[in-house]
Amino acid sequence: CEADMRGRTGREDAPMPHRNNFMRLHEVAGSVSVDRIRADGFEGKAIRDELHRRRVSAVESLLREIRK
Repeated sequence: CEADMRGRTGREDAPMPHRNNFMRLHEVAGSVSVDRIRADGFEGKAIRDELHRRRVSAVESLLREIRK
């Protein structure tokens, strides 16, 4: 999206208000710790499932905050 916007004549410096929110959402999803999930006792496929659940939860929580 950003490359498309920046590549359009006259839009090179246009503001991208959603960029910061997207970056924050990406960061919060990436901050979920697999080590913490293992420490909580999850093993094997359950680690993957719990990682997904916690990432979704973190993103949903931040989205609620952003939308206020």
